[in-house]
Amino acid sequence: MPSMPDCYTLHNGAWQESDDKLRIISRNVLEVIKSVWRDPAFKNETVSESMYLSRIIGPAILTLLSDNPFGEDLTYFSSERQSIARADRRNRKCQTGRRPDLMLVAKDDDRTYELLYLECSKPACTRQKENDDKTKLWRHMNDGLYWVYKTRRPEKGHFGVIGVQVAGTKLILKIMIRDRPEVHCLFRLQETVQFATVEVLADFMKVLLTIRNILIINVQLLYNARIRRSQRNEDSTTVTSE
Repeated sequence: MPSMPDCYTLHNGAWQESDDKLRIISRNVLEVIKSVWRDPAFKNETVSESMYLSRIIGPAILTLLSDNPFGEDLTYFSSERQSIARADRRNRKCQTGRRPDLMLVAKDDDRTYELLYLECSKPACTRQKENDDKTKLWRHMNDGLYWVYKTRRPEKGHFGVIGVQVAGTKLILKIMIRDRPEVHCLFRLQETVQFATVEVLADFMKVLLTIRNILIINVQLLYNARIRRSQRNEDSTTVTSE
């Protein structure tokens, strides 16, 4: 396990990094996505989901999480990687786990924790595709949170698994937490339009920086959490605020 600070911060709405650091991160993300405005290919609604994910969404998120306080080797993204949490929850082998489009994973010795899931559609997103991705994301978040609490005990009501849904031009940020009665609660935090115009750019960047801020706190909560000694099977109920 990497070295973690002895004290940690709970979620209180405050930014965990300086204004200068946030400006640098924002500038780096904008450098990645500025080609979107210049490339006529992305103005075409027939752009494929894989191209949209690999050329825009994936690089923007990866850049957003670069130079994080915990080192590049602590977390990594994997595209279409099997979800271990999903497979474990269904009592199947890992090979049968559902595959999120992107996943952020924190490593702890021989165990991994899935902290963020992302589902992405192509720019021309149908209502059916949006609803299907919404359900798939909910399942991943629920299983990911269960997987964390199976071996560790991060602060309830604060630690959560993040879900990001890219549906057409919308970017939706969600989080699922476990409260003290062992209920998984899903919250829709923010929604914005993806860099469609200069006018919405500030709002778009704020959502991305919020993702980074939540992850910084969640990683501290995770690695400072007590290890669960009992390996008994546990269950949970899920509610949603959507």
